[in-house]
Amino acid sequence: AGILDLHIRTEDVERLMGRDLLQVTAGELTVLRTDARALSDPVKYPMDNRRWMGFHVEHTNEELAESSLRWWRCDPERVVDNELLAVTVATFPVAVYRILGKAATIIRPDETSSRHGFTGQLLGRVHPGMTMTFPQDTPGHLRLMARQVLNSRITVDSGGPIGYLHWMSS
Repeated sequence: AGILDLHIRTEDVERLMGRDLLQVTAGELTVLRTDARALSDPVKYPMDNRRWMGFHVEHTNEELAESSLRWWRCDPERVVDNELLAVTVATFPVAVYRILGKAATIIRPDETSSRHGFTGQLLGRVHPGMTMTFPQDTPGHLRLMARQVLNSRITVDSGGPIGYLHWMSS
């Protein structure tokens, strides 16, 4: 996914592993657990016109949105209600979106359940060298949340790529 340079340094790994696990203080956070990018397979997924599936630090913002915001088996109302979507590779957040709504629903020819696509505003993302950017049009309260998410680690249990980080009472 390009998160670490090919010449992996011990201090880079230790810095990543030393991040605190993200905790939710109220409600829940939708988490997309993805992998390093791979070319989309138009034969296997004829209704899906994305070029890439997964994440890479070299993705343009448009490629990142295409690979992150669609097509997921999930409860779309829950995703919209949670407002934020954290995109992770392993336990490391690589992007954060504000979910603005559901864009579309499809059913693949070889499946019986619906998959959903969303519209979203990119709040922050990781680039080569683990540098992070936060668009200027991000509302202030969401910019702080995006920074917190991108500087943490996230673990969730799920039967698929979409999971939910819940608020846990002590």
